[in-house]
Amino acid sequence: MNYTLKALPDGTAIDLASPDTYEFKVEPIAKMLSKIKRFNGYGLDVATHSVQMARILYSYTGNPHIALAGLLHDAQEAFIGDVATPVKYVAGTGWDVMEGNLQRAVINQLCPYRKHALAVQPLIKLVDTYLLKLEVENLFAEGEYKHNDAWNFLDKIVVPAEVVFSCYCTGDKPADLFIRMYDTCMSLIEDLDEAEFELDTYNSFSGKHQCYASKEKATYPLSEIYKG
Repeated sequence: MNYTLKALPDGTAIDLASPDTYEFKVEPIAKMLSKIKRFNGYGLDVATHSVQMARILYSYTGNPHIALAGLLHDAQEAFIGDVATPVKYVAGTGWDVMEGNLQRAVINQLCPYRKHALAVQPLIKLVDTYLLKLEVENLFAEGEYKHNDAWNFLDKIVVPAEVVFSCYCTGDKPADLFIRMYDTCMSLIEDLDEAEFELDTYNSFSGKHQCYASKEKATYPLSEIYKG
């Protein structure tokens, strides 16, 4: 018996020990992510969270490669679930290795590489933390979660006014929103004019970084994204 083989709702199975052998498709990933709620089942579904990530990253960079990387930043959770950061710390390096291998396998197949994705991980982590704070504050406001000392680290996070939390109560299914965003990013990538991109500098928790951005298409200046 292969204990690393995991059955999936669409009738396929993924070997978590060799995720690169699996053929990843956007539609089942979107559907599975739409079924996973953040914050122990009380929060936003992961598909909607990921769409918000992509929209915010595009508004700051005008770069569809970076938006696509943001959209897929939690795609591995379709296969292993949404695991809280403290749990990962306790689980140790074994979990990190498995999750990292799975994430790379997804990105390699579904996120075409370009130089524009240079140094994008600190930016994704930054926006993810902003959304974490906004989503948690929404849970507090709705009475779904009670505040305790575990959330104190968020007090130091200053979220830019442009980064707004939304439940997207539009009647659209989260999986459909995810697929539409993926298709939009891929369409924009196909029509890319590389001449419009230039290296732009931004700050994050880990210091100063650069990524390729379009000043024409970005809605907000990337230099203003970090207020820490």
